[in-house]
Amino acid sequence: MAYIDYRKAYDSIPHSFLVRVLELYKNDPVVVRFLQHAMRQWSTSLHLSDGENVLQSRTLQIKRGIFQGDSFSPLWFCLALNPLSRTLNRNGHGYKIRYGDGAHEEVTHTFYMDDLKVYADSRQRLGVAIRVVEDISRDICMEFGLDKCRCVHLLKGQLTESGGYEVYDGEFIRDMVCGESYKYLGFRQLTGIRHSDIKTELRDKFLSRVNCVLRTFLNAGNKVRAINTFAVPLLTFSFGVVKWSKTDLEDLERRMRKAFKEAGMHHPQSALERVSLPRKEGGLGIVDIFALCVAQVRQLREYFAERANQNALYRAVCAADRGYSALHLAQAEYQLNCNLQTEEEKIAAWKQKAVHGAHPHQLDRPHVDKAASNLWLTRGELSSVVEADMIAIQDRIMLTRNCRRYVWHQDVDDICRMCHQPGENIEHIMGGCPVLAIAAYTERHNNVARIVHRQLALQCALLEDNVPNYRYLPAPVLENDRFKLYWDRTVLTDLSIHHNRPDIMVYDKSDRKVTIIDVAIPLNQNLEETHGRKICKYRPLAVELKELWGLREVPRIVPVLLSGTGIIPKTLLEALKVLNMEKELAGIQKSVILSTCAIVRQFLGQD
Repeated sequence: MAYIDYRKAYDSIPHSFLVRVLELYKNDPVVVRFLQHAMRQWSTSLHLSDGENVLQSRTLQIKRGIFQGDSFSPLWFCLALNPLSRTLNRNGHGYKIRYGDGAHEEVTHTFYMDDLKVYADSRQRLGVAIRVVEDISRDICMEFGLDKCRCVHLLKGQLTESGGYEVYDGEFIRDMVCGESYKYLGFRQLTGIRHSDIKTELRDKFLSRVNCVLRTFLNAGNKVRAINTFAVPLLTFSFGVVKWSKTDLEDLERRMRKAFKEAGMHHPQSALERVSLPRKEGGLGIVDIFALCVAQVRQLREYFAERANQNALYRAVCAADRGYSALHLAQAEYQLNCNLQTEEEKIAAWKQKAVHGAHPHQLDRPHVDKAASNLWLTRGELSSVVEADMIAIQDRIMLTRNCRRYVWHQDVDDICRMCHQPGENIEHIMGGCPVLAIAAYTERHNNVARIVHRQLALQCALLEDNVPNYRYLPAPVLENDRFKLYWDRTVLTDLSIHHNRPDIMVYDKSDRKVTIIDVAIPLNQNLEETHGRKICKYRPLAVELKELWGLREVPRIVPVLLSGTGIIPKTLLEALKVLNMEKELAGIQKSVILSTCAIVRQFLGQD
């Protein structure tokens, strides 16, 4: 066989031959005339400047070459080289693939754009085929790139030498020698594809691209998208051609996770299932490389099986492929050595884990909106470090003393390092430590309340400047002709009411209506109970205000609550709809997640 490389193939082919090809293939004369006229306009000129003066050459007409980058030029180029392909097939000097009872099919060449590989069953016939290629190429003004052309001679599977082939002007296409390889369509080969070398090369390039993405300052969502579209396609191109085993791909995914860990994008003890689960299901959203390989191999096998019913060459290839390729086409029931997990099976495996499984069970509770709870992941706006921390918090594998004692079996006392009470688990840190309640929990609560207050102030035309959430400081009272907005104010009543200081209260003077809003960031398991408790807590105040302020109806109590890990109850969606601020959901959730991660990080950083 011989590998033929053309020197500047796209730039060499004459315009006259391009037009002639269109005519040979009976293209519409109008289209042919249009393209012929367009090519006459292709010209350029040279400009030389010394800083003061500019010399310009005459207009130079371009008479050879074709555009690159548009959708029509590749098809036009293939049409121009198709006569060469037809001539090689007609000469019948190819290699015979034998199958069945003496049946055979002949392969003369493979052609992809300008990458040509010629086959023959003897040295003499290969020389004839090369001469045919040379003659046609010279007729259309295309030259061999002889430094990249090679010949290979195999005798009973062993590499032999022939001295090469002489082409025009006394030049030679030299033989390949043992240990050398030729990169054809992206894969190095000699007597066959060098699977081991290619896998090593692809692995190194893939991990290099992954690390390149991880070193950027992109947010977590964009990093995942970049890996899926910039790094993974390197491997996708090889699936079905290179023989990847399940062990190879698992090792590759393990190396990728190690890179994630070193970049702070993934906690080493987080649930492995989450890495390849979609972000809408609570995962990172990295493409499952093994599943992608299996799917592509299956699709290629189905394609060959379908084509084998229509084309004798495909039938011959399918019958002859007894383990030679990664597709194993001769084995009707072949499956890549897999125990492939579906998305549902990954979620089920995640739920079955004693430590990690608590979070997916919380997402499936009837009062929780799963899609909204995973909104922070689907939007992907947080940094990769914060995202990794929150996933680790949800998986309950942060290095608390409780985790170190009962999960890692270390000899430590399960006593909170700040309040010195027993039980330093992740729930205690997020919402149960009395020392943190003094400032940290209050700050997290107030961050959410400020978002709600600011949005209400804008709706009621109580703010002149649109101040960002992180810079907004609510005034105790904002008032205009129609609305009065209270922030953390004690409401004086005739009766003694214990809970008379809601976070926010809106008084509509014209409609004589009041809305009481109270914010809470409870633990996951307390969401339902907290909502009911907030309603009961402010019911006496609402009843008293109706009589005291002469309202038309009892004030509506609107609890705004979500868990410290960003889990959204359906009641929060209803509350935001009542307050006409559904668009603030993502901002509220983001604020809570950032605050919780900061609380946990600062707590674990204590001695």
